[in-house]
Amino acid sequence: RNPNFTKTTAPLAVKQPDLAKVKPASTPKHPDETTIQHFEQAVQDASSHLNKYTAKKKRKLLRSKKINALAGSLAVVLLVGFFAWQNEPNIRIRLASADAGFSAHLPGYNPAGFGLSGPIQSQPGKVTINFKSRTDDRSFQITQAASNWSSESLSTELASKSNKQTWQEQGKTVYTYDDSSAAWVDSGVWYQIEGNADLTSDQLRRIVNSF
Repeated sequence: RNPNFTKTTAPLAVKQPDLAKVKPASTPKHPDETTIQHFEQAVQDASSHLNKYTAKKKRKLLRSKKINALAGSLAVVLLVGFFAWQNEPNIRIRLASADAGFSAHLPGYNPAGFGLSGPIQSQPGKVTINFKSRTDDRSFQITQAASNWSSESLSTELASKSNKQTWQEQGKTVYTYDDSSAAWVDSGVWYQIEGNADLTSDQLRRIVNSF
């Protein structure tokens, strides 16, 4: 080394930035109101079909409930009407019994081709039920009257009838006459079957036994 050599250090020049040329840091840009409105509108448009579907579904469900309620009400009306129609003869005979003042009955058997005709006629102490053929003019009626007659008294009453015959049926004494008529007394009620129906003896027996 050279003893006369002296090490020197020169300051290092630092270049200062030109502040005029430095761009300020950019701040986050917020979306303007128009962009927000466009976004909200897009969301609304995207979900509008869901609102329409929900409203349509509610209307459909409400209409379905109304239809079901109407159908249920109609079913009840039809059911009540059916039972009323089925029980109409029983209702009519009960009303007639109340008017007559004793318990009258409908026969459990109707000859084939015959059915109830007109209203059940009633007055104090008497009920009359009419039957008519569905194919021609034949008809017969069953009269029930409150009576204290015995079978013997009834036999005397029918003494003038033609072709009178007597037979026993389930503890009852039954008188047939005029070919297709019958009469008997049972539990304080006098029964008569009369008309131009030309009922056979078997049909008469079945009517008598059906009371």
